[in-house]
Amino acid sequence: MRADEYRFRIYLFSNRSNILYIGMTNGLRKRVTQHRELGPWTFTARYRITRLVHYEYFHSIANGMTRE
Repeated sequence: MRADEYRFRIYLFSNRSNILYIGMTNGLRKRVTQHRELGPWTFTARYRITRLVHYEYFHSIANGMTRE
């Protein structure tokens, strides 16, 4: 495993109406792709939440969850 796989990211997605979605992952690129490709039954697809507007790195999952 690469060293950056142990860094957790808190991310924030939005749409043009400023509806927000907050999540946490240790694979940001993969997760962004998943959000953009999910079916119509998902929250992000239903509200067209496709813009990554912010993310932060955390070395501890506990710190990331607290921030989330």
